[in-house]
Parts: sequence; C-alpha cells; structure tokens
Amino acid sequence: MQCQTNIGNKSWEFNASALGNTPIALIGPEGVGKHTMIHEVIWRYESGYYEPKKGRTQRIWQIDPTRIISGMSIVGMWQKRFESIISYVQHPAEGSKTSDKILIDNPVALLRIGKSAQNNMSLSDVLRPYLEKRQIQAIILATPEEWKVVQEKGRRFAGLFQAVRLNEPSMETAIRIILKNRRLLERENNTSITIQAVQQLLAIQRNYLKNKPLPGSVMKLMRQLAVKYRYRSANAPEVREEFKAFSGLEERIFDSSRQFQEGEVRDHIAQELVGQAKAADALTNVIHIIKAKLADKSKPLASFLFIGPTGVGKTQAAKVVCKYLMGDEKHLMRFDMNEYIDAGAVQRLIGDDFNPEGQLTGTVRYRPFGILLLDEIEKAHPLVHDLLLQVLDDGRLTDSLGRTVDFTNTIIIMTSNVGAQQANVRLGYQPDTEDEGAVYRRAVENEFRPEFVNRIDQIIIFNPLELSHILGIARLQIKELLQRDGFVRRTTILNISKEALEWVAKRGFDSRMGGRALKRQIERDLTSLSAEQLISTQIDTPILFDVLLQDEQLTPKIRPLQFVQPVEDDWLPALPDETRGRRFYNQLLNALEKIRRQLEAYEEKMEAHADPLVFADGKASSGMGWEYYHFKGRVEETREALNNISLGFRDRNYKYGPAIPLRLKPVSLVPRKDWSAKGIRENIKDRLFQQEGIREIREAYQFGTAPFDSIKTEFIGNYLEVAFLQLQLRGVLAGKPQKGSLRIGSYITGMGHWETGFLLDKYSELLQLLDIPHKVNKNLGLIDIETFSLHDLFSGEVGIHLFYLGQRSPIPIHVSLGSPEKDKNAYRIVRIYDGRDTLTDLRTGFSNAVNIAGSEFKLLLYAGIGKEIRDAVNPLPANL
Repeated sequence: MQCQTNIGNKSWEFNASALGNTPIALIGPEGVGKHTMIHEVIWRYESGYYEPKKGRTQRIWQIDPTRIISGMSIVGMWQKRFESIISYVQHPAEGSKTSDKILIDNPVALLRIGKSAQNNMSLSDVLRPYLEKRQIQAIILATPEEWKVVQEKGRRFAGLFQAVRLNEPSMETAIRIILKNRRLLERENNTSITIQAVQQLLAIQRNYLKNKPLPGSVMKLMRQLAVKYRYRSANAPEVREEFKAFSGLEERIFDSSRQFQEGEVRDHIAQELVGQAKAADALTNVIHIIKAKLADKSKPLASFLFIGPTGVGKTQAAKVVCKYLMGDEKHLMRFDMNEYIDAGAVQRLIGDDFNPEGQLTGTVRYRPFGILLLDEIEKAHPLVHDLLLQVLDDGRLTDSLGRTVDFTNTIIIMTSNVGAQQANVRLGYQPDTEDEGAVYRRAVENEFRPEFVNRIDQIIIFNPLELSHILGIARLQIKELLQRDGFVRRTTILNISKEALEWVAKRGFDSRMGGRALKRQIERDLTSLSAEQLISTQIDTPILFDVLLQDEQLTPKIRPLQFVQPVEDDWLPALPDETRGRRFYNQLLNALEKIRRQLEAYEEKMEAHADPLVFADGKASSGMGWEYYHFKGRVEETREALNNISLGFRDRNYKYGPAIPLRLKPVSLVPRKDWSAKGIRENIKDRLFQQEGIREIREAYQFGTAPFDSIKTEFIGNYLEVAFLQLQLRGVLAGKPQKGSLRIGSYITGMGHWETGFLLDKYSELLQLLDIPHKVNKNLGLIDIETFSLHDLFSGEVGIHLFYLGQRSPIPIHVSLGSPEKDKNAYRIVRIYDGRDTLTDLRTGFSNAVNIAGSEFKLLLYAGIGKEIRDAVNPLPANL
C-alpha cells in the first residue's frame, strides 16, 4: 500500500493547500488503483487522519455523464439538469462557504455527450466555466490513453486540470496489496481463498494478463471468486474454472498439470484440416507455444495470412484451431472484409462519436482471448490495412473512447485468394518453370504494402485439393451433418464404410470448387435418407449411425445404443475387519475343501481311474482331460496359499508384505435406486457424451477417496479367487469345458487400432491372472479361450467400450463372445475411457486408472456375473 499511500498524501496535500478548487486528473492504467486511492483519501478525511475536521463535511459526488442526458429529448433539457447538479454541488447547504466535489471516471464522455445534429455543445462546455473560475473542484480518473483523447479533443478543457500520475506498483508491493485485500474479501464473504489459489491467480496474470497492471488484474478475478464461493473454500482448481469462464480457453491449455500426448495436437489438426500439412504444422506450433507459455506478450500470439484458391480449407483452419483452444468453433471472431471496402470502414471498426463501440475493438474488448478471422483481407480498404499495422506489431488498438484494447491473447488469421487465378492459368497453359508458391508470393507483394506484409508472422499457401484428400474431407462433412439438431439430440456416433466414403468423394470431387462441391453432394445423398430412419427412432436414444454403400447407393443404418444396468447396492462381498481375518480364511478353506470333495465324487462317478492317463507335450490328453486336471491343480494351489495366510493370522509374529491397494474409486454417476427414472437416464446420457461430463468424472476420481485399503484388497482378492473357482466348478460338473473367442474390434471403420490393442492386452493380463489358457491373435482381434463356465465368466463384458481421446468423437469398441451382430447385448455401453487417464465402469460406478491391474479388473469382471450366480458361488456363509 506504500505506493498508493504516498500518492494519496501528495494529492490531498496539494488539494488542501491549493488556491481555490484546482481540478485534478488522476491518471493511471486500468487496475492500478485509482478508485482505491480516492477511497483511501476519503477515509483519511473522514477519520481525521490529516487534521481534525472543521465546519461542514465536504462530500464527493460521483457523476456518470451518460445518466445526465438520459431521458432528455428536447434541446436545452440536459443543460438545465447539469446546471442544477453543478449549482447544488457549488452550494450544498444554505450559507455554506465550501462547495462539494465531483468525481468523473469517464472523462471522454464529457467531451462527446450532448452533441447532436441540432446542438454542438457537450457536457465539458457547461462544466468548463465553473472550473475556470474555481467555483467547484472536479476530479477525473483516466487511463493514459483516455487522457490523450481528452487532450486531443478538448485541449482547453484538459489544460484546467492538474495531472497526478499513478504508476503500477512493484511486484512486491502488489502482492502485499493482494494479500491484504484477500483477507478483506474472506471476511466480507465468509469464504476462504487458499494461498494455492493466490499463486494460481498470479501465474495466470503472469502468463495471460501480463499487459493488465497489478494489482487490479488479479483482484478482479479474486473478487469474483470470493462472491461465487461464498461460505466455501476457493482453491487452485476453482481459480482455473473461473479463468476458463472469463477467457473461454479450454482448461487443458492453461493448466500446467495437464500434459499433451506426443503428436496429439498435430494428429487432431491434421485430421480436421485435410491436405494442408504446412498449415497443420504452423497451427500445431502455435498451440504448443501457448501451452508452453513461451508466447511474446508484446504482440498477438500469432498472425497468419492464408492464401490459396476457394474451398481448400482456409476458413476451416481458423475453425479447427478455435475449436481446439476454445472448445467450440462458435467462439470464432469472424469479420468479412467485403463489408469494409469504403473509407468509413475504420470508424466502424474502432468507433466514432455517434457509435463509440467499434465493431472490432468492441468484440475483442469483451472477448480478449480467441481467434480473430479477417476473411478476404485483400477486399478491405487500404486504411483498414494501416489500422492493422498497430495490431500486428504491438498487439493493441485504441478505440474512439480512448480505451486500449489488448490483442496479445488472440491469434489473427487473414485469408485471401490473391494469386489463385494466376496460379491456375500458369498450371494449365505454361511449362512448370517456377513453383506455385512464387506466383502467390508475387501476388501478395503486389497487393499489399511491404510494411503490412512484414508484420505477418507466416504466409501459408493452401494447396488445391486432390481426390485422395477428398476422402478425409468427406468424413468431416458427414460429421458436420451430425451437428444438426435431429442428430445432436440423439447423441450420434458416425461410422462410414470405406466404400461409401470413396463413392461420395468421387461424386463430389471438383478441383476448382474444393470442399464446397462435396458438401452439396453429401447434402443431396444423405439428408433425406437419414430423415426416413430418424423419424422412427426414439429421440432420447443415442445411436450408432452407419453409412453404407449398397447397389451403388448410400444407405444409412441406425442402431440405438443402451446403457448397462447398474448392479445392485449389495453386490460387493461382505468382508470382515482385520481382527476376524483368521475366521475369514477358514471359511474360504472350508469352501475349497468342499470343492475337493465334489471333484473326488465326480471322479468316482466318471470312473476316470479305469483308463490310463496319457501325457502329450506335458499336458494330460486322456482320462478326465487336461482342462479338468488344470482346474484341479488350481484348486490345490489356491488351498495351499490360503492355508499359509491362515496360519499367519494365528501367529502374531508372522510378517507378510501388504497388498497393493486397489485404485478403484466410486464416482457416483447416478443413484442406483433411481436408475429407472427418465430424468436420471437423460442426465447420465448427457454427461457421458459431453466433454464436461467426462471432466467431471475425471475430477471425481482425482479427488475421491479409495474405499479399499491394503487389508481389504487382500481379503477381496482371495475371496474372488475362491468365488471364481466355485463358478468354474459348475462347468466342471457339467462335464465339458467351453471353447470360444473373445472378439474385440472397432465399430468405426479405419479407427480404434490402439484402443483394440489396449483391450486385447488387458483381457490377456486378466486371463493370465486367472490362470485360464488362451491364445491372442491381434491381427484378427481375437482371444481364443478354452475353460469351464466361459460364458458365465465373460457375458458381463459383452458390449461397447467408449474411448475418448483428445477432442475426437468417442470411438466405440465392441467386445463380444462370437459375432457382435448376433449378441443381444452388443450395443449396450459397459465402460468409458477418458483418453489414457481413467476408465469408468458404468455397472458399478467405479473409476480406475486406465492402466488397470489384473486384480482390479477381476472385481469388475465379478460385478458382471449375474446376481443368482454370484449368490450361488459365494464361498462365505451369510452370517460371517
């Protein structure tokens, strides 16, 4: 506060000792503390800090110039109102010798408001005579830019004021101010703002609000936090959420704890921007620089000029990067330069006396973060190009009211097709003696002034599209079709076959019109056919939308998706506490002993000893069969292991290594008892198909508490071992092992290779832990299995596993026992995967790290077994 205190003393001493009512102009950047200093001076005056008050208390009246002319429709009315206000301030009480003071924090309005076609007088003209005669004192608050406008538009008026400069405090002083105000805000709002939250605020200011002076830039967000989290605590995550709402940036962009996977950004940009590798590389580099916080804050984040023929993706590139940074292409700030071809375009962009809120400056002032697209920049008037020089060079622009608009958090993309016609003619009729880029570069140099071109970071030439590119664009255009309300309300996942994609691409390919011709073709081919099936599908059902080619005609196929039913509340085994561990293990051993007796009785019944047992390659190939003896061996191994643990519980001196706790955590997706309610079903569908819902689940897992400690993990692991043996015993006693294949594959043509391989690996690890013989064929997406009770074990796994990776649409991977088309549960959603971070089991409501261990996977496998079977194979008595 020292900086503010010194200036407060200076301004007050000057005011007290000055001859007459000297007008004061308090000048400083926005957020530096001008209002705070006024409040401090008033408090000191009221509290007698300077000297005891004598006589009548002087007051300061804050006046908004715009309110003075509000409702005034006749010439002369507002002048009378303003004269009355001044007269009252000049003589606030009968017989008073001292006047009150007025405070105005919008000084430019004094010179502008009041003028009209019939009247050239402004508020400053009415106020000036009183200031010249020192009859009242006026205090105005202005930024340096506003003060410059005041001096330019009313030099005589500005010359009346004594200027007091207020500079930005040092970092140390600013932090002390912030911490002091933090305590005040905590008391006023009964909240707690942690030191981690303050650190996060300072980090955000340092990287994204550097051009906004301290402490105001931090205090603005802190006040919003204090009000929003009244009666609660605000920590670093709450700060990031508030900054996301303020800036519109996706949290993964500015959150240092969220890392990008290698190649993630490049892959996404290239997938959405087909056939333009140079543009994809350039946009990827910009996003990496923003993420790494290496951007130059004295200029825009980046500036590009995209040139090339029509329909090749120049505007699409801006939409792609906007969607990646802001979450939705609707946040794109787009200006069509065809509308700014006249000399008055500059006034429309930055504002004038009659329309002070400029179209460009107003848009960026309210949305300082984002992508600014200037389409067909060559069409704009040369004065507009001159206006952009300051934006491209300094990242700032001053509007008609003297307000500085910050462009340093924007990416400026300009598009143009200059040179496209010359390039097309040269390619068609001249030998290829120079590259196409030279034609475009020469056209740019001829069209724009050198100082304008020199301020652009990169000029990128967009290539004409080829037939091979059209395949990727066709897929994107069909995805755009799915953004229409009829699809969006149903949560649609698109799958287009390779044959259909090629057919659409060939019919819609036009090298001159690019992607626009393809869009029209898709509109004709798919819209009406899709409508026929959608009108017969329930509107609240998510769908898998297949586009196939049959008889040289596109054929849409719609398959409704369902959600797996949540398991009952008491599905987890009833585990004892540690003090009853010995009894628990004795119960498990008793269950294993019963299995042994049943096996012995089964052998006697089958009279297996009558035939000789033959071994081939170390495996039994006759008698009861190798599968039987393999199972019997597992029973004995489990019995021996549990017996050793049971003995340890009898011996107080027995030491054994603790089990690694299960990482499964409940995320409370829905209350199970209310699952049947339609509102609950709608809520879960919305959350599972939106990035906000996936983020909510991720945060619930990150900050949730694991219910399984080391001893519970050990108990449940051993319980499951015996329960699975009980389950497989049913198959043993039935006489024959089951053979089958676990089929895993993507429902989306050409996608899901990593996801399929991931699931194959995880199921293989699970089978190995269960000691079930199997063979993996990754090329075919198969795991061949031969064991007892195969379908009882794995029927709960049948369905769709939804994978979310980055900003892509979810990829559904099917898991089936046989053909997915014939399985009745083929289209139920079992689990969702949040990139490579977490997985969430919809049946149990448990989330886990995506690299799930076999011991954790066993519990999810157990939950998928039917309740009747789970009750039948429970190795523990009901009264444990």
